[in-house]
Amino acid sequence: MSGPGLVPVLDAIFDWFNGQIPGIGTWYPSQSRLSDEEMFTASLATGTPTGAIAFPYFGTISEQRIAFGGPTGGLKQVTIPVTFVLWSWSQQEEAEAADRDLKRITDALKLRIRQDRTWGTGGDPIFQAGEGTGRGSPSDVRDDTREPVIDEEKGGAIFRIVQLRTTVVSMIFA
Repeated sequence: MSGPGLVPVLDAIFDWFNGQIPGIGTWYPSQSRLSDEEMFTASLATGTPTGAIAFPYFGTISEQRIAFGGPTGGLKQVTIPVTFVLWSWSQQEEAEAADRDLKRITDALKLRIRQDRTWGTGGDPIFQAGEGTGRGSPSDVRDDTREPVIDEEKGGAIFRIVQLRTTVVSMIFA
């Protein structure tokens, strides 16, 4: 198991998700500034009307001892709330089409979350992901889609934010 530290977890998340979600033009390894419009569709086919920028954000992280080997040995469970932030930008003429595009992107991200509960790490540094903590967490994946903003200065482009919240559990010797 990896030693303490969030960088191996952040790197594993980037490796598992980057380039794997249809409709995401740019995946950043951590929080980004709002980018130019081109970044929403940077890796997508020319003329794609809807794209997204995505990055993970870590919430309040907690550690809890799992009492194997007494008070000074054993494992600690590190619980990391992860929010995947999607910034979506669409040039669709119909708002309904833009909404459906965003739902396809969100569904693809959820599918990738469910594909492997260690997100490709085999358990190190991510012991479990996308399944809550097993300690009374409210849900495995929570979806919060914000109201659209229509930018009339950009020809009616539709900007929207989605936050998918889940949990990563890492186990460390401590």
